[in-house]
Amino acid sequence: MASPGPSSFEKVLDGFRKRLSPQDTELFQLTTFDDLKSSIKRIETEQAARKGLRNLNKIKPFLNGLKQYAGVLEVFVQVKPEIIAFIWVSYRR
Repeated sequence: MASPGPSSFEKVLDGFRKRLSPQDTELFQLTTFDDLKSSIKRIETEQAARKGLRNLNKIKPFLNGLKQYAGVLEVFVQVKPEIIAFIWVSYRR
């Protein structure tokens, strides 16, 4: 019996990894949810200074869902911890 090839997810993940620079890969592995929230606050401050403030509170439901999603994913990535960074970063691109 032939062994199965890579799954669709593995193919997409490999393609995504190839598009990342080494610096991006390192940054994504070190990024936390708190880093994301801090970046959002920084963006709001910059927009307010330019008088172009957007209502980033609208993304709070998304961030809450993302946090719950991450909790579930963390259970599944116990075996392959390096995958979590690439799952998180897929929301950025």
